[in-house]
Amino acid sequence: MPPPFWPKRNRNILRKSGRIGEALSFSSNWFAQYPDSEAAAEAYLRTLAAASSEASLASLGSTGVSDAGGLGIFSLLMAGKAPSASSSQASLLGFILKILSGANLANYSSSLRSYILYLNGTVQNDKSAAIENYQKALFEEADNLEAILGLALLYKNSGDISKSLFYIKQAKMIRTDDNELLDAIANLESALGAK
Repeated sequence: MPPPFWPKRNRNILRKSGRIGEALSFSSNWFAQYPDSEAAAEAYLRTLAAASSEASLASLGSTGVSDAGGLGIFSLLMAGKAPSASSSQASLLGFILKILSGANLANYSSSLRSYILYLNGTVQNDKSAAIENYQKALFEEADNLEAILGLALLYKNSGDISKSLFYIKQAKMIRTDDNELLDAIANLESALGAK
C-alpha cells in the first residue's frame, strides 16, 4: 500500500485508465490503512464517483468514464439521468454523509472540502439543496469548475438561461487543461445555443 502522501499522478493512473474495479479496490484499501490521509480520502472519493458514474452510464449503454472522478456524475445529469443506486453510489453517498456529519470535514483542505460539497450537490434530489451545496463548494474554492458547471446545468434544466450563461462565462474564465471539463463547457454552450 502506498504511503499517505503518494504522488497524485500515480494514484490516478488506474481510475483514469478506465480500470475502475482495480482503482476502487486499491483506493478503498489505501483509505482503510490511512483514514487520516487527505490523499487517500480524495482518491477513494473520486474513484467511488467514477464507479457510480460507470455503473449508471453502463445502464444507459455507454462506456464513458470521467477523468475528473465525479464529473461523470455531471455527464449523467447532462443526459437528464440520476446516478444509479449501485453499491458504489450508496458507498459514495455514505462516505459523503459521514464526512459532512462529522468533524472530519474541517480536517481537509479547502480544495477537498469543495469537492466533497460538489459531490453532495450532485446526489441531491432537491434543487435548493443542490444549489446550496454547489455554492458552499464555491465558497471553499472559488474556481471549482465542477461546482460552477453544476450550477450552470441546474439553471439550464430549470429554464433560467441567463443564470446558466452567467456560470458558463465564469467557467470559461478559469484556466484548465482538463479536456472533459472543456467538453462539458462546450456541450452546455451548445445546448443553450451560445458561444
